[in-house]
Amino acid sequence: MITTINNKFVLCGITVASVLLTSCNPAEPSDDYPNGILFQNIEISIDDSAIQVLTDLSSDGDIYLSNNNEHQFLTINNNEQYPLQFIASKNEGDQQDNITYIDTEALTTEIQTDDEFTLVFSRANGSTLKSVAFVPEDITYITPLANDIYDHNSEDLVISWESQPIDNTLFLTGDCVGRASFALTSVQTSLTIPANSLLSLDGDNGQCEVTISLYPISYGSIDENLAGGSFTLQKLSALSITLTNLRETYDE
Repeated sequence: MITTINNKFVLCGITVASVLLTSCNPAEPSDDYPNGILFQNIEISIDDSAIQVLTDLSSDGDIYLSNNNEHQFLTINNNEQYPLQFIASKNEGDQQDNITYIDTEALTTEIQTDDEFTLVFSRANGSTLKSVAFVPEDITYITPLANDIYDHNSEDLVISWESQPIDNTLFLTGDCVGRASFALTSVQTSLTIPANSLLSLDGDNGQCEVTISLYPISYGSIDENLAGGSFTLQKLSALSITLTNLRETYDE
């Protein structure tokens, strides 16, 4: 199953390959632009339920697909093709589709490390542009240990992992804590959540399973016939533990 959400992305003043993209200008038709002056930016995020693909084109402004013969699709290991939504309108006042969600249940095999993700852009001028990225390795967590039980009233929760490129946020999720996020630096390999600092949202301080989530990242390559751009691919890497004795209230 493939679904989309509406979104419009404005890339004002972003520098790519030393060229300033003044994407606050009105969107322009893709037919007006040869490959060599187009920039493509691709962001793919994979979790347990879906592959999220964001793709946009720009040059001296945003680009929309103006020809019905132009298509973009995703392939995994050069197998099935998954069509991608893209801006296909020049009406700036309208919200526009350039995010596609692909349900992981629609895949024929489970996604593995080093799987090849290719974003194909088939153009009306007869050219086929291919940008490629590979699924990064899962995070190797050093601490805590999977499925262990930690007394949050008396124990700091020390999360540490082997160094590799990751997204700049660590998430802690569970019925008792909701979805807490913690900012990371690019070189960080550990995070300490002090004892007795997490509040039980459901008022039950007994026992709660929580999931620690990081997103390792790989950096792909944009088709050499384009002027440039970026391709990032990140995949959820999670670890589950149990916390006991969370705080019931912040008032003491």
